[in-house]
Amino acid sequence: MVECGFKLLNLRDLPCLLRDGFEILAVTLPLVNAITSENKIIFERIVKLLELHPNVAIKRFALATMKEMIEKNDNQTKVLLEYKLLQTLNEILISNEHTLKLLCCRIIHLLAKKGYCLQILEAKTLPIISKRLYDTANCRWECVKILKNIVSVSASYASLLVEDGLIKLIFNTLTYFKEQDDVLAACYNFQGSYLNLPYLIDCLHLLNSVIQSGYGTKGLNNLNMFVDYFEYECVDRLRQVTEALFEDKTQLKSQINRSYIKSYTQDGFEALFVKFVEGLRTIHKNRESETSKALLYQISNLLMTINSTFIEINSTSNPGSPSKSTSIAMEVKCLSAENYPYGDNRVLTIARNSSLVQLKNAIELKYDYYGPLLLKYIDRNQDLLTIDTDEVLQKVINEATENLLNYSLTAPSITMLRIVVQFASPNPNLADQPKEAHCIECGKNFEVLEAYGPIDPNWTCATCEYEKTQIEWIPPQNMSMGYSGGYPRTPFPSGFR
Repeated sequence: MVECGFKLLNLRDLPCLLRDGFEILAVTLPLVNAITSENKIIFERIVKLLELHPNVAIKRFALATMKEMIEKNDNQTKVLLEYKLLQTLNEILISNEHTLKLLCCRIIHLLAKKGYCLQILEAKTLPIISKRLYDTANCRWECVKILKNIVSVSASYASLLVEDGLIKLIFNTLTYFKEQDDVLAACYNFQGSYLNLPYLIDCLHLLNSVIQSGYGTKGLNNLNMFVDYFEYECVDRLRQVTEALFEDKTQLKSQINRSYIKSYTQDGFEALFVKFVEGLRTIHKNRESETSKALLYQISNLLMTINSTFIEINSTSNPGSPSKSTSIAMEVKCLSAENYPYGDNRVLTIARNSSLVQLKNAIELKYDYYGPLLLKYIDRNQDLLTIDTDEVLQKVINEATENLLNYSLTAPSITMLRIVVQFASPNPNLADQPKEAHCIECGKNFEVLEAYGPIDPNWTCATCEYEKTQIEWIPPQNMSMGYSGGYPRTPFPSGFR
């Protein structure tokens, strides 16, 4: 049958017979394991027909045949690459043969999945893929899949792509997850848009891989080598995506709960989206610069909006049956040796199944404080228990819910949970050094007696007599440095502002 199919390929001027030849070879050729000189002639003939035949339909059959070979036979794949398959695909991708571009992208995606990333790089295919991602709608998703697979293989590959503008490219194309359905528009005159969440999921996986590659072999508490590429424009694009995503919450909830969406990502769409924004936030949290501080504030506010909106979308309609999506209003109290009992008490809301990282992020944003935190829970015996793992946090949340149920016939949608927050303490070796405050109004520093002790409501600027709300405290290590504002936060981060 293989020989019969090959003979039909020699009938160049008879398209119908050429098509039959390709259909025969698509079924039989992948089953041939031996690579002989006769077989190589067939492989070369297929690539040449793809490159030179003027009939687009014949080229489509050639691509379909090669796709079957690549899927089912690695030995034949290597031979096809030796005959410059990738270079031929490049030529099609930059040509005007638009109907073939999607098939080419699918073959390249298949090659990337099977580990031929180095060959794709060497063939200089990725710059072309990047252009098709930006300007060819029907190829966009396949292009994202190609880039996602290559980035996940090696940090060095990720670095090469980032230097070529990958991060900006992906952020600029994120909003394409919301698009019009051409079939519905043609058949039913439906002019609305639908959410292509799998496309957005692949984009998020790609960006998460880039972020992870940026740390190399170091931990997440170190500076990410790609931090400069996640700039203002990226955060603004992310804000636009969030607004588009939450524009129709009913449609979003319906899409999220579909089985194919749940199966497309292991942890669920909400968890993936939040994980990415948290990763973006961590990148800028680890860098001491004014730009990162400004971006950190924007990302933190965006993260709060995302978390609260997902809580709203997933909230249960039956108050008698609390679920994992039930919201919890958490009464957060700042309590530490330096400022007790003048704690700055605040209330925030998180999802019932939030992680410890998500809880800490919410507290940091609420207090505008980005240093180390120690969280403790006041249990039913009024003992303080340290919350240091996700498991402990969930146990604490469950206990708080059970306690409230003892006093109520129905489960409330909001459960009050008391968390004690201890901010990072100053260096005890600096306790006896003079303390200074900086007046934002007159710009001068003055000495105070108990900058880290209880709040004295009578403290004012010694020069212009502005009250304490106009003063920022200077940690001892930053005294007399000539700062004019924006000092690092003290252990009591927001009481004097």
